[in-house]
Amino acid sequence: MTKPLPVVFGFEMTTKCNSRCPMCARREVQNIPQDDMEFHILEKIIMEVKDWHQGKTVFNLTGLSEPTLYPKLVDAVSAIKRYIPNAKVKIITNAIDLNENLSKKLIREQLDQITISLNGVNRHDYLKLNGVDEYDNVKNNIELLIKNRIKQNTTYPILNINYKIHKGNIEAIPEARILWSNVILKSDVITISDILPLTKSHNNNFSLNYNIKQRYPCRHLWGEVKLDVHGNIYPCDGKVMDYNFREKSELFLGNINQTTIKNAYLSQKVSWYRKKHLQNDMKSLPTCVQCPIWSIFPNVWIKNRFMALFQRKWL
Repeated sequence: MTKPLPVVFGFEMTTKCNSRCPMCARREVQNIPQDDMEFHILEKIIMEVKDWHQGKTVFNLTGLSEPTLYPKLVDAVSAIKRYIPNAKVKIITNAIDLNENLSKKLIREQLDQITISLNGVNRHDYLKLNGVDEYDNVKNNIELLIKNRIKQNTTYPILNINYKIHKGNIEAIPEARILWSNVILKSDVITISDILPLTKSHNNNFSLNYNIKQRYPCRHLWGEVKLDVHGNIYPCDGKVMDYNFREKSELFLGNINQTTIKNAYLSQKVSWYRKKHLQNDMKSLPTCVQCPIWSIFPNVWIKNRFMALFQRKWL
């Protein structure tokens, strides 16, 4: 029986960012190198994955950075679509540099989904959450994207406008949602998400008394691989993408220049990670211990009808 291969591929296209979000792990690192992913890294993975002949795959061109600052972002979308037409390509962006010209090109190259981290409900809230005064610019860029889709007679990319909910804006969230509901398409979405404690210096002024729920296995370990800007491979992009971990993490699977995605994903290390998660035993996985990302997803294991046979204690 053929072992299943990953279907979700994450790429940190650049280490650059033009926001200063106080809750981001970038805030705890000084002098982050300004690097861009060498294009041959993406091409190598495309050439490997295109021959797998599996169902729809997902390429997320986002890491702990701002993807619109990657100079070959449009070329990246184009290359994936050319060789793997059924692939779903998406980015998560703050949209500060999502100008009209870039919007038109991403629409033309058939980007599937764009999540825009607007975060704040107004200029003051935005400044507090993003650390830069770009609220009006981002609103304008979202409106331009919507207009350009109409001009090009398409509903893609699907637009997700995301707000971060906290103590200071919780009452204003409904009104902010209505603002965009009147102009977006039915296929678009407006999402509200918590501010996760990703840093040691997480600001409690933002917190809604976020509490980690009872732990269950992280779904990222099944079906996903992530690559940082240098081509280092990991099974997730949670805490492992924090600059304090990276190659030092026990989750490091090697570099794409010395191995393949298939070999990294089917390695004994990944099997060991899964075993530890299934046993709810995190003491050997310090990166996972410090990561709250798993908790923002539903407990996918609870719907598995076979789980009752194993009597998993986290259910």
